[in-house]
Amino acid sequence: MAYEIAELPMGVTNYELGGQGPLVVLVHGISTPSMAYDYIQPLLWNEGFSTLRYDLYGRGGSEAKPSFRYDIAFYTQQLHDLLAHLSIGGPQHFVGYSMGGGIIACFADTYPNLIKSLTFVASSGFLTGAGDVLPLFKTKTIGPFLFEHFGAAALRRAVIKDGKENNVAPEFYLRQAEATRKPGYMQAITKSAQVGPLVELEETHKRIALYAFPTLAIWAVDDRVIKIDSKARFDAVSHPDVISEVVAGAGHAIAYTHHDSITPRIAQFLKTET
Repeated sequence: MAYEIAELPMGVTNYELGGQGPLVVLVHGISTPSMAYDYIQPLLWNEGFSTLRYDLYGRGGSEAKPSFRYDIAFYTQQLHDLLAHLSIGGPQHFVGYSMGGGIIACFADTYPNLIKSLTFVASSGFLTGAGDVLPLFKTKTIGPFLFEHFGAAALRRAVIKDGKENNVAPEFYLRQAEATRKPGYMQAITKSAQVGPLVELEETHKRIALYAFPTLAIWAVDDRVIKIDSKARFDAVSHPDVISEVVAGAGHAIAYTHHDSITPRIAQFLKTET
């Protein structure tokens, strides 16, 4: 399979559609583009699913513009526009990793008629502020400015360090680091941290709980980004039938360090809801 380009109303979106079977839409997080699903995607294909993954605006092969808002409505619209462009209608399965979890929650809140199931992996939405993840953002002006204009090199070093510590394949984390060089990337990260679907989405989850969508949530016990206490906050606002599980020994890189264990669990869940 290969990536293709969709000319959407707000800008160019890079996407890949492949596999055979019920469709699973894969939404990545704030920093790593859709390559975050490099390991999960083929395993889902082997389990009898097709997948759609795409780069959020400002990442990977998708467009970045200074005028982009990078807020909740913006990301929700990109996903809706892409599905419409591909003539994908009706309820679908959605998987959101990290900030992708926040995106699919907000998407479900806006378009409940398009939801068949929701799977959250180390999901955002339950932090109290962007400073929980990026200490510079504890100041609302100078911190974000410094991060956007001078933070790329530090981010690359952190990506490589985390990759080595988590035994991620070097070719993967080096591609992650290279992704930070995209023009407009740091602005996308900065704006997303300020106004994107990262923090305090409890009210959103309360609303979608009313629909009782089949939902699986997977949390990483050793996650230093989306800390494990997010699970308790998620559980408190979810409907009673939600499945909320933890993976011991996993950190925030769970999508590409523990894909062999979480993908069969995701596939098992999806098969019960297909």
